[in-house]
Amino acid sequence: MKSNKLGNILTLSSFNNTLVKKIKKLKVKNSKRNDIDFVAEGEFFLNEAILNNWLVSDLLLSSKTKDIFFKTQIYKKLSEIGTNIFFADYEIFKRILKKDNPQDFLFIIKKKENVIPKRIKKNYLSLVLENIRDPGNMGTIFRTAESFGFNHCFLLGETVNPYSIEVIRASAGSIFNLTFSFISERGIADWFNNNNVQVIGTSPNSNVLHENFLWKMPLSLAIGNEQNGLSEFLKRECSHILTISTKGKTKSLNVGIASGIFMESIFRKFPALD
Repeated sequence: MKSNKLGNILTLSSFNNTLVKKIKKLKVKNSKRNDIDFVAEGEFFLNEAILNNWLVSDLLLSSKTKDIFFKTQIYKKLSEIGTNIFFADYEIFKRILKKDNPQDFLFIIKKKENVIPKRIKKNYLSLVLENIRDPGNMGTIFRTAESFGFNHCFLLGETVNPYSIEVIRASAGSIFNLTFSFISERGIADWFNNNNVQVIGTSPNSNVLHENFLWKMPLSLAIGNEQNGLSEFLKRECSHILTISTKGKTKSLNVGIASGIFMESIFRKFPALD
C-alpha cells in the first residue's frame, strides 16, 4: 500500500504571503536558466503534469472548490507525492493572474532535467529551435512536434522561456510530454557529428522545395527566428535548406504553421516511426 505523503493543507486569507509572492516572482521573470520551479494553471494541465510524473510541489485552489476537491482523483494523486495544498479567495486568484476569469487551479512544478540524448536510434527525430521568441509559436511547435512523434527538441540561442504560462497554454500540455533541452552552438554541433544526423534547415528564401525531398534518418529539423531565419552558424550545419511552395503574394508563413507543414511531410514519409 502506498503511504500518504500529503503536505500542508492551508487556507490563505491575505495577498501578502510567501506562496503568493513566490508565484508572482516566477510568473514575471524568465526562469528558464536558474529557477528550479515554474508556474502553470488549469485542471487539464495539472492532470497532464501528474500523468507524466512532473513533481507538483504546491497547489493553490479557489476556495469555491474546497467542498468537492477532496473527492477527486487529483487529490488522491497529489496525496501520494507530498504536494502542499492551499485554498484562497477568488479575488486572490484574480489579482495574481490579473484576469477576471482565472482558472481554479494554480500550481508550482519542479522542472525536469531533460538530459541531452547521447545514443540515438536510426529513426530518431529531433527539432532545433533557434531564437524562437514568440510564446504562441513555441507552444504551437511543441504541440505539433509531440503529435508527429518527434523525440527531442533542442533550444538554441535567445529562445523564449518554454516554462511560461503562455507557452504551456499554446502547447496544449505537450510541454509535459515532449522532452527538450537547452544547448550551445558547440554542443549541438558535436551532437550532430557524434550521431551522424542529417540536419535540414528551413527558409522562405531557399529554392529547394520540401514536397519531394528525400528525408533520411536520423534527422534534425532546424527552425529559425521568424524575422531573421537561421543563423549563419546553423546554416553551415545544414546539408540542405528547404522552403514551402506557396501560391499567393505572401512568400513567408508564420513559423509555427511552417514548422507543422515540414513535420507533417516527414511524418507522411515515415508514418510508422516510434
